[in-house]
Amino acid sequence: MSKVLLIEPHRVMQQALALSLFPEHDVRIADSADAGAISSFNDVDLLIIDAAALRTAGKLTTELKRAVEAAKTPTLWIDDDDARPKRAKIAALAPAITSASLQTAVADLLSGDLKKTKKNSQPEIAAAVETAEEDAAEPIDLVEIVDDEAPDKAE
Repeated sequence: MSKVLLIEPHRVMQQALALSLFPEHDVRIADSADAGAISSFNDVDLLIIDAAALRTAGKLTTELKRAVEAAKTPTLWIDDDDARPKRAKIAALAPAITSASLQTAVADLLSGDLKKTKKNSQPEIAAAVETAEEDAAEPIDLVEIVDDEAPDKAE
């Protein structure tokens, strides 16, 4: 069981992300990156940081970005902005994530199985995320079944 530190300011998202990773991972939750959370970066196997939500809440600090850049812990950076920290063992997902894409990204980061793109040295997991989303999306077949015709009301 791997130890995961989730930094997410919204309580509903904290619960949703933690439940998505349960029971395979032991998830600790912090609503901001204070000195205590930053000091525990090296005590966990994976960091998950919702940078988009932290920025919206005014809690995305330069101190947090520097700490993430300095940390050697694999990190999942949830943000649609290209200003993610530059270092090895970091992957980014856009904020509208599914349970399958989250689990795929976490598994890839923990196994060290990140794919490098030819354009840059930043790890990309987009192909794995798209595959997981396609597998999770099953079409719903909506069919109306009519057994009898409506009774004639002209009596």
